[in-house]
Amino acid sequence: MTMSAVHKVTSEAILLAAATIAVALRFWARKKLKMGWKADDWFALTAWFLLTVYISTLFYSFNHDIDVSNLEMMTISEIITILKLTYFSIYMMSVVITLARLSIIFLYYRIFGVYDNFRRALWVMGGLTIAWVVMIIFLNTFRCKPVALAYNPLLKGKCLNMTTLFFATESINCALDLALVLLPLWRIPFLHLSLRDRIGLCLVFLTGSFVCITSILRIVFTYNMDTVQSAFWLTLQLSFAVICSCLPTLRTYLPKHIPKPSTITSYFRSSVFRKTGDPSSHLEKASQYSNSDKTTSSPPSLRTYGFTQTEDGKWTSSAV
Repeated sequence: MTMSAVHKVTSEAILLAAATIAVALRFWARKKLKMGWKADDWFALTAWFLLTVYISTLFYSFNHDIDVSNLEMMTISEIITILKLTYFSIYMMSVVITLARLSIIFLYYRIFGVYDNFRRALWVMGGLTIAWVVMIIFLNTFRCKPVALAYNPLLKGKCLNMTTLFFATESINCALDLALVLLPLWRIPFLHLSLRDRIGLCLVFLTGSFVCITSILRIVFTYNMDTVQSAFWLTLQLSFAVICSCLPTLRTYLPKHIPKPSTITSYFRSSVFRKTGDPSSHLEKASQYSNSDKTTSSPPSLRTYGFTQTEDGKWTSSAV
């Protein structure tokens, strides 16, 4: 395996590991919250499984030094092998994206399904998603006559222009991703959540825009005939699709297990009290300092633990 192949394997492995962690955390969070596993979870898991299969085919090609950028140096059997991998990777790509998108649609349905207009919009999005993947599968299967000409250049026949097909189908894919990102944003302000939670939820849903960005970059690199970069961005696109489908479900659980500033402050304050005894003694000392001279330096015991005195004489923790 060449150094270039090693770098490719490393990058693909990192992306697969990130997607694996996201899916594992999703199922772990569901179990901890005792919410049960729903249809959107199984869609995400299936998308991850097919992503693993797709990346495994890339590992195979890298291990055997099969690179589409070196076609002129390959034997005819190697060319047929890589064309077959490319042919079947299109099926994998379209199904992974569809499953990840359906996972998000079903999640939206559980959150916003009480709104009639939103529910109808989700049905439309689901229908367009299914229509898109059926179109991809049909075009990829019958783009050549005979069908085997798509991966066997020794045969005679004719094929549709793959570049034109790619730009058309990928543009539709990008539009669907963008619509899916923007769809919930106009409903979030009406949820019975605090402003902070609503902003956080918007940011989580907006992470799906990364999938749109990778889709656009794939179009750019394919237009410039950079097949190596295009393949990398395809893996990035699929990995982000799986990861972004999991992020909204993680937000309901992970923040509860990340220390909040108030919790940290309480910990430091309790540490001060445990080390020096009665907490009232600290309040009394603080009061003496503040009453005598508000600009005086703070008591050593409080300063050590990050407490500072405000202009009005009150003691606060700098950890807040």
